[in-house]
Formats: sequence, structure tokens, C-alpha cells
Amino acid sequence: MNPFFQAMGGNRQPNMMQQFQSFMQQMRGKDPNAMIQEMVSSGRITQDQLNQVQKAGPADVRCV
Repeated sequence: MNPFFQAMGGNRQPNMMQQFQSFMQQMRGKDPNAMIQEMVSSGRITQDQLNQVQKAGPADVRCV
């Protein structure tokens, strides 16, 4: 295996797929809009943050 590739964690794709499947199971049957409103109500995110994301739209959201 390439030493640089190994140092960077190797192939994490299988773990990523497991995480995605776990996420999908957790989200099954839940209303995403209600979850977002709960995040605003609880203070996890501010209304301004939500407005910024909604204004940006899906094409403008960047993973950091």
C-alpha cells in the first residue's frame, strides 16, 4: 500500500458507507423540517444560521 495513502487513513469508504446506513436508519420515519425547527428552538442553531443556509441553497453549501 502507498505509505502516504496509509498515513492519511487508507480507504475509509466502507466506514463511510456504514455511517451513511446508520444515519439513514436513524432518520427513517422522522420529519426533517421538525428536526430543524427543534434545533432552532433548542438553540443548537440560530434562526440567522438557518436563514443563511436556506438562502444559499443546495448548490452553494460546501463541506468543510
